[in-house]
Amino acid sequence: SRNHSIILDYYGFGADDQIMPTYEALGQIHGGLTRERVRQLIERNYRDHLDGPLPIAERVDAVITQRDFWVEPDLLQQLQTESLIGNFPTLVGIIDYLRSQGLSEGYAVYHANLEKVTRSSYSKHEARVVCNESKLGSLKKHLKAAYKVPGLVGLGKLSYVKGPKTTEDFKALKELIVLNEQTWSALEGEDLWYIFENSDGNSLINAAEKVFSIVESIGLDHLTEMLSHSLRRRAANSEFPSDNLIRTWIMQSRHFLVEDGLASFKGTPGDLSDGEEILCNIMRGRGALPTPEITKALAAEGLGSANIGKLVFNSPLLFIDRKGGRGNYLVTLASDLTFYQNSKNEKRYDRFKDRLSKIGNTDQTSSGARRREQSILADWIFGQKKKRRCAICQQKYSRKALVVAHKKKRSQC
Repeated sequence: SRNHSIILDYYGFGADDQIMPTYEALGQIHGGLTRERVRQLIERNYRDHLDGPLPIAERVDAVITQRDFWVEPDLLQQLQTESLIGNFPTLVGIIDYLRSQGLSEGYAVYHANLEKVTRSSYSKHEARVVCNESKLGSLKKHLKAAYKVPGLVGLGKLSYVKGPKTTEDFKALKELIVLNEQTWSALEGEDLWYIFENSDGNSLINAAEKVFSIVESIGLDHLTEMLSHSLRRRAANSEFPSDNLIRTWIMQSRHFLVEDGLASFKGTPGDLSDGEEILCNIMRGRGALPTPEITKALAAEGLGSANIGKLVFNSPLLFIDRKGGRGNYLVTLASDLTFYQNSKNEKRYDRFKDRLSKIGNTDQTSSGARRREQSILADWIFGQKKKRRCAICQQKYSRKALVVAHKKKRSQC
């Protein structure tokens, strides 16, 4: 019975939920056996007795080999529907069991990024697929092409991926994209739109990093519009996503937190270009301004017409009000869009006020007297940002280089 248990555990059929166990692990579980002893027991009690595949194994193999590509849950469900297996959490052991009998050769279990499942990587990803090695090369090529599509357009469209020739190829690629835990995806009609959220160089993410370099939070509708028009600053070979898709992405993306119609950023704010810094200096605190006035001010700073056009009409830092028609647009810097920020700022104010009220005496003695409220006020000013503008010179510095202070008497604060 011990030998039977070792063999069942090795192929994932045992009672201990062993997934890809090593000979060493099985030896420890079953009485402190050595690695070599476990290998010998499996050989002598199972492999040496095989005289061709077992009938049940052949029936399972017949199902698997109907396709070159399976999503693991779909294949498990199919095998269970045909009463060929019980309730198994994974196909890793089953594939190894079949291959030990000369069946399903060329098939293996992979993660959604097409890395082969190993003992060390098994628990890193939840989604798995079963693929014939003959199909692996083309799928990797298609997946590599899919990574490039979202770059300039923010959200990629599956039909723009170059490479897949058949419906089955597109279906397999779609499954790999949707299953990838780094992917956000959504259907719009018959089209799959997606973004690999861990990839660098995506225009939507880059634009968001710039927006949140000058604001801590912004209205969802404003952010949607600003990110949308920022995409049009360059030509692209594929279709741009709709505002509705961008809005849905913001609400569901791991990069944002949306509460009460306000979006904040979980990532690291980006750096502004020289032109964007000039734009902010011209517009900060002035509210909505007509585009001709901004264009003239930028030209006075020595910027060229092409750069000015992109800054005024396609910068993610600006919200454009087009109600007045072409030539009468009004643009507002993101940091001046205060209407949508009031509700969150009021809650934030109350939260910090409560923290300050609880510290009691504001002096605390260390090597010298220091203000106990200093760290709270620093949190109020800096939040999660690592860089901030000096309130005096307007230059950006590391948080560590700045000091929070008040100019009026403390008795009036």
